Amino acid sequence: MRLIDRYIGRTVIASTLLVLAVLMAMFTFFTLVDELSDVGRGSYKAMDAVTYVLQSLPRRTFEVFPLAALIGSLLGLGGLASGSELTVIRAAGVSINRIAVAVMKGGAILMVSALVLGEVVAPPLDARAEQERARKMDGRALYSSDGIWSRDGRSVINIRNPVTDEQVRNVRIYEFDEDRKLRTMTYAREAVFNEGVWLLRNIRQTRIGDQRVHTSRLARAQWESDLVPAIIGVARVEPERLSMVGLVRYIRHLEANDQDSSPYQLGLWSKVMTPLSTGVMIFLAIPFVFGPLRTSSMGSRILVGTLVGIGFYIFNQVSMKLGLVYGFTPALAATLPTLVVTGLGVWMMRRTV
Repeated sequence: MRLIDRYIGRTVIASTLLVLAVLMAMFTFFTLVDELSDVGRGSYKAMDAVTYVLQSLPRRTFEVFPLAALIGSLLGLGGLASGSELTVIRAAGVSINRIAVAVMKGGAILMVSALVLGEVVAPPLDARAEQERARKMDGRALYSSDGIWSRDGRSVINIRNPVTDEQVRNVRIYEFDEDRKLRTMTYAREAVFNEGVWLLRNIRQTRIGDQRVHTSRLARAQWESDLVPAIIGVARVEPERLSMVGLVRYIRHLEANDQDSSPYQLGLWSKVMTPLSTGVMIFLAIPFVFGPLRTSSMGSRILVGTLVGIGFYIFNQVSMKLGLVYGFTPALAATLPTLVVTGLGVWMMRRTV
């Protein structure tokens, strides 16, 4: 049985990796074409675009892993069925359930690979890619653990908490005179970008004179700056660009500062479910191959796998968006599609057996 387990598992893994390579080659090409449109902004060159796309490749690979696992499993098991190898294995007394165990052993290796890719490889490379891209496009901005630092004329700007591209919190503006002496320090609790200018709210401003220091407070004021939302978007922490450990830490930070952490809780559960979804997609391929796709062509299997995978992706995205809009529990919104597909796979497996 060990020989059969290794043979089936190796077939599933090889087919999945082949599909993954094809999908990533396609996504890389289209992403690179789109990225080349930004070449020429600042010091951003064609080689920088290539480097950015390659560094962001692990994250994109992690995102399409479930789809690749489904199509790869359908092709691998379908190839065994077309060559009558599964028939021979069953004639030797091996049940469908036992074959499913062999398939899931290979699936476990793919699930661990997806987990390592999403947790260890992708986050640091993706963060470096985004920071280098932003630095090349706008060399005035610096991204650090203290937020965004940028120079705007004689002013130095620090934004601690980018919420969205057009909404930031905890903004500090340091203004210097011609002799590089600090003259004004402005702190705003919140800033919103509207019609080309920033609207500062809850402002505390300190003016430093030669003889004395004067502090005043304002409810709101307009602020014109070259720090546009596109630059903010690079520094804003996106859930998909963090590891699960990083997401847990960031959620705690947001909750400690009385900020909404639901998008990041949803992102955390999505990260948790992606490796599990990979296993579910592999499991779903088993009843398909032993049922309606047993005698189908390779093209039919690819079509069915693609349609089911895209349907799962759409279902997953709709569930998470509705969860944010209607305030569903993040765990429920992120796990519901996988649970539904798991139930479908179990039902189909029982009908097949």
